[in-house]
Amino acid sequence: MKLKKIISGILCSAMVISTALIGVTVTAAEELPFTDVPDTWYTAAVECVYSEGIMKGKTDTTFDPTAKITRAEVVTAFSRVAIAKTAGKGDSLPFTDTVSGQWYSDSVGWAAENGIVTGRGDGRFSPADNITRAELASILTKFVTYMDIDLPDNSKIDKFADADTFDGWMVFPIEEVRKNGLMQGYLEMLGVPHSGCNSFVAAITFDKFSCKSYLKDVDFVKCADDMFMRKGESLEGKAQKAVERLGLPMFVKPTDGGSSFGVTKVKRVEDFDAAVSSAFAEGKTVMAEAAVVGRELTCAVYFNGKENVALPVIEIITENEFFDYEAKYNGLSREICPAHIPDSLRDEIQDVSKKIYAHLGCSGLVRVDYIATDEGLYFLEVNTIPGMTSASLVPQMVRAAGLNMTDFLTTVIENS
Repeated sequence: MKLKKIISGILCSAMVISTALIGVTVTAAEELPFTDVPDTWYTAAVECVYSEGIMKGKTDTTFDPTAKITRAEVVTAFSRVAIAKTAGKGDSLPFTDTVSGQWYSDSVGWAAENGIVTGRGDGRFSPADNITRAELASILTKFVTYMDIDLPDNSKIDKFADADTFDGWMVFPIEEVRKNGLMQGYLEMLGVPHSGCNSFVAAITFDKFSCKSYLKDVDFVKCADDMFMRKGESLEGKAQKAVERLGLPMFVKPTDGGSSFGVTKVKRVEDFDAAVSSAFAEGKTVMAEAAVVGRELTCAVYFNGKENVALPVIEIITENEFFDYEAKYNGLSREICPAHIPDSLRDEIQDVSKKIYAHLGCSGLVRVDYIATDEGLYFLEVNTIPGMTSASLVPQMVRAAGLNMTDFLTTVIENS
């Protein structure tokens, strides 16, 4: 079994170290049933450990993400990562405070039998006590030995200090700093490997105007005409110039924003200045872009170690005039996966997505958005760190492709 696959399972557990393992029978649900897990930094990790049966909830509908984790919960999680045969292992336990018949008994018995846990030296296991960092390090080391994992030289125990060594960073979409290349650049300066695109590609793709400038002259996708503005420059005459060049309606947006903040669909020339001011409230550079009418479609691409692979295409249908913040996050849109489009259009989108991925020098996992019109396929933008919650677009594509999320993420990490 590959080291990174095991570690990815362990890291999923560690990212939600506040979870309990008792009370709920895990089913093959595709979406989280928990009402207390918002769309935040640990959502993808919770989905991972829940869907793989590594961790459960406190109740059918709660996960309790801020709770601390106990020794019994950690051992149970490790037994599930190992896919261990624990049945009956709890019938005869070596600890005075651990009895058979408890939800954790078989896992503790398995761990004790295989030398992964030895108790606290006084005959007790203390299953309900919160685990310390030192105890977790000890259990993890013994678990790695049990799994017969060959650790690389730079991760031997004698090299561990308070600053732990690790293979690299998995960059998730938490804050905008993760998308604009700053985090990637910092890691690269430190010589630390990370998932996804390098800092340069992350920076140019985060800026919509810059990204389009790399694609305007290619022959495999169209780009809507646009106009660039920088904060502090005079807006005198810009409205009329934009209308003459781009027509109405048009979109005004920050070049480096996300989640459609500051984006306005301008239908009248007299609304142009207000739309520009709204966009400048979100960033220092703004673009006006000709509106393209058609079907909004998106496709993700990743490298599997041999070739660039395109996932199934999704169509986004919004109840609003465009896919704005309200439509994205307040339920005013729906995604059709796979999209109900002609095979020829599907093949074109997947082919173009792989070409864009290669042309921009992407790595890891990216998502490319389009508008399909009668005149052809128009490029909208690239997202180098797409959302990874259960309701996000990429996980839907992964499920539609018949892939296991853990295996998929392992492939992305190992080939970034």
